[in-house]
Amino acid sequence: MLATLLTLALAASSTPLCDFEQPLALQIGGEGVQPGSTVNVATGHAHGGTRAACVHYSFIAEPKGLQYVGFGADLLMPLRLAKFHAWVLGDGSGNAINVRLVDASGETHQFQLGRAGFVGWRKLSAPISDRGLSWGGDNNGRLDPPLRLGLLLVDSQRRQAEGDIWFDDLSYELEESTDPDWALPLTPPGPARLEGENLKPGTRLAAGAPGHWDLAYQFDGGAAPEHALIRLDAPVPRADALAVWATGDGKGQILRFQLRDAGGETHQITFGPILWAGARRCEVPVRATEHWGGDNNGQLDLPLTLSNLVVDRGAAPAKGALAFEGLTAVPSRGAPRALRLSAESCDGTTPGVGGEQVQPASKLVRDTATMHGGAASWRLDYTFAQVAGLEYLEIPTPCPLGAQPGPLSVWVKGDGSGSPLRLRLTEVGGECHQFDLGKLDFTDWRQLSTDFSGPHGHWLGDDNGKFDGELRLSSLLLDSGTRPSTGSVWIDDVVVSTTARAADTVRPSFTDGKSGGIYGPGEPVSLEVAWRSLQVPGDQPAELPVTIKLRGPGGQPLRTIEQTVPLADGAGTEALPVADLARGTGIYEATLIWRVADDFATEQRSFCRLPDVGETDVDTNPFGACLHYAQHKGQVPLNFELLQRGGGRWARDEYSWGVVEQKPGVYTFPEWNEAYMRAARAQRIRPFIIFDYTNALYDKGESPTSDAAQEAFAKYSAALVERYRDVCHDWEVYNEPNIGFWHPKPDAVVYTRLLKRTYAAVKQADPTCTVAGICTAGIDFGYIETVLREGGGPFMDVLSVHPYRYPGSPEATGFVDDLNRLHALMEKYGIGGMPVWITEIGWPNHVTGGGSTEQHSAECLVRMVCLARSLPFMGPVMWYDFQDDGWDPKYNEANFGLVRPDYSPKRPYMAAAVMARALAGKRFVRWVVDQPPLYVQEYEGAGGERALVLWSTPSETRVTLRLEGGPVHGLATIDGAEGPLTAGTLTVGEAPLFVTGRYKTAQVLPEQR
Repeated sequence: MLATLLTLALAASSTPLCDFEQPLALQIGGEGVQPGSTVNVATGHAHGGTRAACVHYSFIAEPKGLQYVGFGADLLMPLRLAKFHAWVLGDGSGNAINVRLVDASGETHQFQLGRAGFVGWRKLSAPISDRGLSWGGDNNGRLDPPLRLGLLLVDSQRRQAEGDIWFDDLSYELEESTDPDWALPLTPPGPARLEGENLKPGTRLAAGAPGHWDLAYQFDGGAAPEHALIRLDAPVPRADALAVWATGDGKGQILRFQLRDAGGETHQITFGPILWAGARRCEVPVRATEHWGGDNNGQLDLPLTLSNLVVDRGAAPAKGALAFEGLTAVPSRGAPRALRLSAESCDGTTPGVGGEQVQPASKLVRDTATMHGGAASWRLDYTFAQVAGLEYLEIPTPCPLGAQPGPLSVWVKGDGSGSPLRLRLTEVGGECHQFDLGKLDFTDWRQLSTDFSGPHGHWLGDDNGKFDGELRLSSLLLDSGTRPSTGSVWIDDVVVSTTARAADTVRPSFTDGKSGGIYGPGEPVSLEVAWRSLQVPGDQPAELPVTIKLRGPGGQPLRTIEQTVPLADGAGTEALPVADLARGTGIYEATLIWRVADDFATEQRSFCRLPDVGETDVDTNPFGACLHYAQHKGQVPLNFELLQRGGGRWARDEYSWGVVEQKPGVYTFPEWNEAYMRAARAQRIRPFIIFDYTNALYDKGESPTSDAAQEAFAKYSAALVERYRDVCHDWEVYNEPNIGFWHPKPDAVVYTRLLKRTYAAVKQADPTCTVAGICTAGIDFGYIETVLREGGGPFMDVLSVHPYRYPGSPEATGFVDDLNRLHALMEKYGIGGMPVWITEIGWPNHVTGGGSTEQHSAECLVRMVCLARSLPFMGPVMWYDFQDDGWDPKYNEANFGLVRPDYSPKRPYMAAAVMARALAGKRFVRWVVDQPPLYVQEYEGAGGERALVLWSTPSETRVTLRLEGGPVHGLATIDGAEGPLTAGTLTVGEAPLFVTGRYKTAQVLPEQR
């Protein structure tokens, strides 16, 4: 017998904030607060010490609005919180526990700690970022320091309820931030000196390694001011921010930065109290705030010098030690200037053509025989059919335009068809603006233009019709003037006048040995960048100073390279030296920093080396993803190839009614969709196709409600199944009919009729196929029960739902509880043996409210799939979606993907691949530990291979793991790191770990708290 023993240890620790042992004034707050609700600090229940805070809630059955109650306290928070923790004595009510923070502007930010669905003490945690729900104040979605505890609240999940929930031992963790790659080090010209006011004998400064200073301080208190100044006199380049790494002692001394300007004036910028223990990065914006001396004009007159780091006495006398190092400046970018941009010369490679109802014969080609200027033009060969609804061709022409674009012109050789030519802009907030350039009622070369003034079409974002923030030229489109029609038009020399920063006019594009830079074991890695200046010829820079910073898995710095790239005719290429670096599995990043005149810009590109996932079967691999190929996004077979290499076996897409039935009773199957089906079969991907949505031929284009429309919908569905029965066996009746996808408004009774008709027709076409029904956004229990009560249960083989949780974690949002509740509802209506499929779920990575970091998405992906696999009634789980739908960082719908629009990998992609490798061919067999915060699952394969999946949330756990009876192969993390399992310590936290081997028994012993 072989026994392997290792210890998984707690590595991170939290900093205490409040234990309620000292007097603290609590203010009751909430909405719909009933007279019986109270908050107080009392004895009798405490997690640590003798006192804790108690919220007694009294909720009524029919409140007029929101109903929650909690307490606020004057507790100051550090900047850059990573997590907020609270020990909570639950009462089993399931009420939500949330924390609210109030920032300097008065904006409130809310984060979810979890639900009180337990009895006894439990540590709850909320990840803190600039992505929670927010309102009030300046409403910018950012945590502007200083932060204070606004409210710890109990939110009613049960009406007509009363109870007590206790809180104790509030604490926090700090974000592990790093300097941006383009930060510049600040170097004092000589040794630092200690100065100050009312310095005590215990205050002294010691210089260690270059750029490192240790400060021991002693503040006695009293009326006189006390502070210690570390005199630096470091010259500061033009900068937006200054930063220093500070090792704190958690005693609350105040950190300030003092700048001296050209006029001798001193400007003091306050960072805030040092409330943390350990190292963290402290950043302040360079701005005119408190000032004195010199010309005292309140302006930052360049050049600037960082004269002092100041440690000021906090709220009470104290003695302690601090350390500082790593002074940096985040440089300012150049000012915008008036520029003329060659938004598209049309000399290079043509992009793919998108649009609505694109016909197979339509294409864009590079034409070197007919052009207005340069080396070539783009010839658009179009075919418009006699179809209902919108029909146009869209040519991507991405180009940054700044905030105030001027006139845009494009040279066009028309064909006399009279078809309208339009252009689209997108703004950083997601709004799309469409302008008309003119009708092609001519046959010679003509210059069409717009000055972006006057009424125009607009949608998405705030939809206010105004230019808000940075703009981007997104596309040119040819609309169908006459149907049917065919022809050709030529496009050349798109030029725009705009106000933009100089470095933004130079754009990099990447090519690599594999599309998206996704490499398997042993495959050679290559990455090349091509540079293109968007400025018109004559204004383009002749060379480009470039800094390249390469990082490995976990952000480990690998190499920094400084070089100059020649730009011939505004273009140049260079190979990035990555081949000898990307050896181990994981995600790698290349950061490019380039300079034009007095400005700089940055771009990041990720690439990865995957573990050897190998072939997996759909029986033991339930993971898949949603694609938008039917919306003319992505490529096949590339999407399928990369999905499979990333561990996916299922692909969900749609095949719309309006595409198939364009004449009553006549069914067509466009080549675009046919290619999808052929590629899925060739790549061994299991397609899962939605029957959707409306058809202009029936019910005035609304959702099918009448008998005639529903019968037509059922026949279209049967026609699809009949055509593809050898390729596709899994189908879904509509998508999210409980929300706006069902027009004019959702109706569960009407949907049930459609489900019954469609099921009967589809089963006649292929009795062996699987039909999924209901498919609600969220787990809409009311809608689902109505369908089941109306007799919909026997008319589906699978019940599908979209139980989105973001930005909360699966555990904190009751993911498993909700699925069990759904299964209980199904048992109530006699379909308890029917599988439940999750056909959409995801954690998007947008940077505004509700977004998640890529790391959080990766962690939630693995934990969510493993939690679902532990339930015997669960089937496939499909991530929404495979590929980001756009580049807007603030728009959630553009950021759900496992990969980016250019196919470069994101952290969830790597996590899915690691999970597929560890669990390949294995089934869930048992929970080894299911005692939150610790979760340990065991999986077993037919050949005796086993795997453990371990994670701990919201706090880390120390455990001892014993494996006996066979060899242990190794340990893998979701970021791709792999290695042998040896005695020692590891961290079990929110990022799952995989332990694989052929052992016989596994025992996990958590450390007793």
